[in-house]
Amino acid sequence: MDSPYSPLDYALLNDWQRDFPLTGRPFAQIAAKVSVGETAVLERLRQLRQRGAISRVGAVFAPRRAGASTLAALAAPPEHLDRIAALVTARPEVNHNYAREHAWNLWFVVTAPTQAILATTLAEIERDTGCPVISLPLVEEYHIDLGFNLGTGPRRRAGGSNAARPAGTPAQRSAAELCILEQLETGLD
Repeated sequence: MDSPYSPLDYALLNDWQRDFPLTGRPFAQIAAKVSVGETAVLERLRQLRQRGAISRVGAVFAPRRAGASTLAALAAPPEHLDRIAALVTARPEVNHNYAREHAWNLWFVVTAPTQAILATTLAEIERDTGCPVISLPLVEEYHIDLGFNLGTGPRRRAGGSNAARPAGTPAQRSAAELCILEQLETGLD
């Protein structure tokens, strides 16, 4: 069966899931490795994003290394779950949410630059939805490698482990660092 992706597509989708070049012109460095021009790499990434093959080119940070985050849940009346889920999802601090068959039936991940802003966000979600919210902060960290080798399946990070580690203390960042981290997490154009 023929692949819908060209060799360039495959390289862009597979080879820089980690170890993305941290330089002023990362796409030029990638272009040199795949023997095409920087403009060709940028255009192909735009096309892959339009096709839905990628959602973004950006950083994924380990929990509590940049800012604050928590898993949270709320108890929504089942007949209002869709409306409440839309309110929660509309918040920029919420990464995603999902329904569960339980009294606490809407679960979501919230990230914020500081613990104080995280607490304010949770209070605002509770106020805006009219539903009680619980915060379930990370206690024990597990490494889940999000990289997936498109040719052979899952791959483990070199020297990595899926073993549990105690959750670290959130790092303190300057306003400038937080701005850069937010841009990296959102994704590069």
